[in-house]
Amino acid sequence: MNIIRLTDGQKRQMKVEHPLLDGSGPITDKQIEEAYASKDRDTIIKGFFFAVKVIVGRFLANWPETRRFTDDMISEGLLTITEVTDAALKVDPLPPNFQGIVWTQVRRAIENMLNDNRSMFAPKSRTQWYLQEKGAEPVYNYAKQLEESIDYGLQDYSLEYVDIMDELSILAEEDRETLWRVICNCMEQDHNILEEDLTQEELDSIDQITKAITEL
Repeated sequence: MNIIRLTDGQKRQMKVEHPLLDGSGPITDKQIEEAYASKDRDTIIKGFFFAVKVIVGRFLANWPETRRFTDDMISEGLLTITEVTDAALKVDPLPPNFQGIVWTQVRRAIENMLNDNRSMFAPKSRTQWYLQEKGAEPVYNYAKQLEESIDYGLQDYSLEYVDIMDELSILAEEDRETLWRVICNCMEQDHNILEEDLTQEELDSIDQITKAITEL
């Protein structure tokens, strides 16, 4: 899977509309220092709502496949702001470049959330980063490929459908045994067909299905 990562060069941004972020604007270093001096937790947290709005907007513009995670990204960003602010209020003095710290932590938290949750069977983000550092060849993300091709006659493919095919292809390549269990469980739950009742011909057919998925 390609790793979702927001780089400094990805400056494009989409407008983000969300009730929690309505009316949010930038907070200055002076305002942060004054709120910190008076231990005004709410002012600091709300002051960084604008950071979430900007960062989520950049993800949406540069990684279109993340749009189905918009609410999750906002929630993750707000949670991160709260955690970073609470940690900062426990130390003295306020950490230098606190604004930069918050923006970086929000971006990283959203990146990790997206990489961990975009595919049921995808490796965790920590594993993905490790493989990338080792120069391992990533598995191309079919969801992103189809999302980028939506304007070229692929409107009939929903993101949910793409995700399922993406997950099945990963299983077929990396864990055929698990894919076999998925197929057998579907037959048992949806059609009351038990694995032990399958004929050799039917078993061979399932094997052909897994091979076909590998070639998707």
